Amino acid sequence: MFINYVLGYIPPGKVIAGMATIGYDWELPFSAGLSNVYPLTLDRALDLARNVGATIQFDNISQTPYFLYSINTSGSQIEHIVWFIDARSINALLDLVNEYKLLGIGIWNITIYNTQLWLVIYSQYEIEKVLF
Repeated sequence: MFINYVLGYIPPGKVIAGMATIGYDWELPFSAGLSNVYPLTLDRALDLARNVGATIQFDNISQTPYFLYSINTSGSQIEHIVWFIDARSINALLDLVNEYKLLGIGIWNITIYNTQLWLVIYSQYEIEKVLF
């Protein structure tokens, strides 16, 4: 696991785990510079899954939900895979922070509001406002 590699070089009290607040919709097969990748909020990912009739699956290794769909563009089928975070992924990252005694988490873009993110955090931690 990557965390074990990192902790072989950096003390856990200095490691902050990054948490993305967006997911990504990838065109398949992916080819750098040719394929499109679209960022999605959690709400947009759920709306897209509902609109295309996709079944949301969960990858236990990465602790991340995803779904597949295809769209007909200019007469050809383009396959897509969408990866995003939900309450389960957020909880898994917080469990990792606790298990390895990491310094904490850093949220990549706090301006993209994710209801599940704050619900999970508020349910597990007491938040204190600190003024500098």
